[in-house]
Amino acid sequence: MCFDWPGVDDLNMCELSLEETGLSKKKGAEILGRDFEMEWTKSNGPAYLKQHANKVSSKFLQKRLAMAK
Repeated sequence: MCFDWPGVDDLNMCELSLEETGLSKKKGAEILGRDFEMEWTKSNGPAYLKQHANKVSSKFLQKRLAMAK
């Protein structure tokens, strides 16, 4: 699994087309918030976000980081 936020590690960004994910062939495919959060946590996303906090430009993520302090 690969995560990236706008402005953070843009050169190492993982990008897949919808077809490459296989979701376009799966009826009713969706990624629920709780499923994303579970994978994000398993992949050490919160630690990654804190490590790169000074590079985050997203207002949503800036608020999220402020809540984690």
